[in-house]
Amino acid sequence: MIGLMARLAITAVFCLSCIPASGQLSRSTIEQLQRATVRVSVAGGGVCSGVFITPRGHILTASHGVPADVREVRLQMAGDRHGTALLLARDADSDAALLQLQSTEQ
Repeated sequence: MIGLMARLAITAVFCLSCIPASGQLSRSTIEQLQRATVRVSVAGGGVCSGVFITPRGHILTASHGVPADVREVRLQMAGDRHGTALLLARDADSDAALLQLQSTEQ
């Protein structure tokens, strides 16, 4: 599990490599980052952020924001879209959780 989470974290960092060394972000880069960011809500009031790491809807988030007994979470995405995701894996030691987008609605 730790190996999987480490690879996912590296993927997430690689996705952010579009940020130039100058730190000056173009409007296009900002829009890409906004589209990749999601708000993860858990029944009972827990909220954390996450980021899409694959085009197939895999989301990397913090495991402390997704309790082990939770199977499904609600998402709020760019463009005021909402959806649900399933918890695929979590690793408390690295504080990483992997979600899979299941459905979206406007």
